[in-house]
Amino acid sequence: MFVSKHHYAVELARKGNHVYFLNPPNYEHRDFSETVEIKPSNFHSNLFLIQDNILFPFNIKFHFIGLFHLLIRRHVKEILRKINKPVDIVWSFDMAQVYPLNYFVDSTIKIFHPVDYPFNKTAIGAARGAQFIFSTAKEILEKYEGYKVPKQFINHGIAGDFLTEEKRQKSGNTIRVGFSGNLLRNDIDRNTLLAIILDNQEIVFEFWGSYEFKDANLSGSNDEVSINFINELRRSKNVILHGPVSTGMLAKSLQCMDAFLICYDLTVKNANGPNYHKVIEFISTGKVTISNNITTYKDEPELIQMITERENNRSLPALFKKVTADLSFYNSVSLQEKRIAFAGDNTYNKQIGRIETILSLQRKG
Repeated sequence: MFVSKHHYAVELARKGNHVYFLNPPNYEHRDFSETVEIKPSNFHSNLFLIQDNILFPFNIKFHFIGLFHLLIRRHVKEILRKINKPVDIVWSFDMAQVYPLNYFVDSTIKIFHPVDYPFNKTAIGAARGAQFIFSTAKEILEKYEGYKVPKQFINHGIAGDFLTEEKRQKSGNTIRVGFSGNLLRNDIDRNTLLAIILDNQEIVFEFWGSYEFKDANLSGSNDEVSINFINELRRSKNVILHGPVSTGMLAKSLQCMDAFLICYDLTVKNANGPNYHKVIEFISTGKVTISNNITTYKDEPELIQMITERENNRSLPALFKKVTADLSFYNSVSLQEKRIAFAGDNTYNKQIGRIETILSLQRKG
């Protein structure tokens, strides 16, 4: 399932740019003849995938960061040599500081774009060398105040697949509530989510995203607590687990929902509370979203219904009951039109245009 960096790469390629998407390093590679491989992608002829086959244990990053970066610096040089043409922009979403921005040549514009909340020095240090910082939440930008470079809020983008004018009709009168995202994340408020499912047996809950560790292309836990949570979902008769799907399939499936649920525990370390990528996708359907507190949308009740508390989700089940009992109001034509219009103003194409304007003005200034 695509996240922001994938969507931006595809949209940049569609706009005529040659885009080289750097995959996470492959540390199981044992062919010493090819440390960096560049291959065509299956998404656009202008989009290429870079596979960096590192020949040293990746875990030295956590024990000998200086040595790790010394070795990575050689890989950055090899990547640039393989591209074999000037790189105009390096656009980094890398909060793990695997490929430091200041290892790329000075003539390259360097953008740092964190979309998750930075909880450690590594994530803060990942902005070193950046000339511009963009983020999906003002709270995230505030963590990078120490960097004296232009900073700007840019909301999550929405892929064109979600903006189709063809709205699918659901079958039957049963209320269907959607949830998308990695179900193995340990910041999901599992107890509250299961309580809502148990207390609303007349509602069908449909989940899209990884629920088996082998499918989790992002972070996820495979501990006993996570396994028990997934097993509880599997046992629930009013739950459907779809697993990970393509962007196009997800977009079509969300159109059949009556409402959406977001349920994360903001007290868990690494919880991504200020904003979520899925919100804009839910909003694009026009249907109501019921959620834990999301600061980016705290003044937008017409877009999303959320609880005010951040320290717990005790009031979320009651809010869920209230909204799903009056969907004729919360999904009125006027509210749906406002949500769809908001999503349409945040396409990846428009976000790229906003970023281009900022880069242009700053460089002229």
